[in-house]
Amino acid sequence: MVIPYPWGTNQINFSCLNSTPRVHKLAKRLFTKNKNDSQRVIKTDNYFYKVPNQWIRGKPPDVKRICTYYLLNEVRGLSDKGMVTIKYIIENCGYKCRKGTDGINNVYKAILSDAITKQDIILDTGYTFPPRNLSDGIPYTVNSINFDEIDNFTKLTDTEFDLLIKSNHSKSKECLMGVYLYIKSYYHQGTVVNRPIGFYQSLATVQNTIGYSPKFTIKVLNDLIDIGLLHKHIVGSRQFIRNGAEVRDNVPNIYIPNLGQAQDEINETIKSTVALMKEFYNVDKFLPFMKNGKEN
Repeated sequence: MVIPYPWGTNQINFSCLNSTPRVHKLAKRLFTKNKNDSQRVIKTDNYFYKVPNQWIRGKPPDVKRICTYYLLNEVRGLSDKGMVTIKYIIENCGYKCRKGTDGINNVYKAILSDAITKQDIILDTGYTFPPRNLSDGIPYTVNSINFDEIDNFTKLTDTEFDLLIKSNHSKSKECLMGVYLYIKSYYHQGTVVNRPIGFYQSLATVQNTIGYSPKFTIKVLNDLIDIGLLHKHIVGSRQFIRNGAEVRDNVPNIYIPNLGQAQDEINETIKSTVALMKEFYNVDKFLPFMKNGKEN
């Protein structure tokens, strides 16, 4: 499905999203146009949830918990009170409710039960969990002291959540969100003259940290680029001596979350990140990217 920009004839391919009436409403608010160029950029003036980085950097990332807390936070009002159903959480996390008591229903019941036990949320007086039916309301108050992460967190915006959960671009929406948040969680870690640094970890490091194989991670990264949530910069290769022999291999690519930056800012981020990578790999410059033993 292709939906036109609200400001003109340029178009975004929304085939990666489920074709529902909600998508048409999302189209106008998910993207804005950069005044300096024609690329699409993510709007940043929207709702967000502070995801604890410990949930993101697990093996694998605890995406079901992340989505549940995102929705609990989204529903809470100014007084920290909210009302959700298990059905609402399951369906808005991208799943379908199952008949009976097994499977996905119990997974989300357990997450909510854990949130109650840890007093991240406090149920209204007299309410007993779990509810008899999945569609029964659960009245709660957010215990902000426990619920809200203060320091070590990564923002997950409503735009990002909608694109990741409603995408049919990847077989695993959880992996899509897991990889994206993992990359974003490192985006502001370390700066050069207060400039953001892009993500440039090796695929082996990603595998050791969150458990996704290099081949699978590449597939997910390409999906995130197609959706429009990541910018990619191919750095190239390096030449060095290993065990007395000259060796040449590729270095990791740079990935930058699409947060609405101007192209100049993206270019500065790439420049700063490449400078750090030169120091890390102890080279003066990077050589062209290699593919099947040849320069690409």
